[in-house]
Amino acid sequence: MYRRIMLAVDGSTPAALALKEAIKLGKALSCEVHLVHVIDDAGAADDVGYFAPAAANQKLLDAGRDYLQRAAAELATAGVAHSERLIEEPFAPGGIAITIDQAAREASVDIIVMGTHGRRGVRRLLMGSVAEGVLRLSRVPVLLVQGEDDGPAFSLRRSSQA
Repeated sequence: MYRRIMLAVDGSTPAALALKEAIKLGKALSCEVHLVHVIDDAGAADDVGYFAPAAANQKLLDAGRDYLQRAAAELATAGVAHSERLIEEPFAPGGIAITIDQAAREASVDIIVMGTHGRRGVRRLLMGSVAEGVLRLSRVPVLLVQGEDDGPAFSLRRSSQA
């Protein structure tokens, strides 16, 4: 049975729901949960007009540490043994799924638990799916916990000026 679970966290609602499932498994099976967060700086330069890499990277690191600390606190409160790992750079550029899979192999986990936004159609094509990538790559079972969708990937607005 499962002795070591990997839980990928990113601060999203689906990740919070996946944490709850990992807690259930951890308690029921008396196993350790290995938390992992991968810093995804691929789109950082696209989100701002002026890009200061050091400042943006520090914000991403701070957010990642926060996600890990909050998840660790919930695991501790539930009495589930856990460890944490912040991965500052993906193993492959833009390859969050590859990085999660590699981290799972290095940690010798028996199952990966992660949230998925459940995007479909054009939104999935535009935004991709880390969860789908992990599912394709993983040699261990992957438990995907679907959360609510976060709203439109883009919106079309009509100009108020004619």
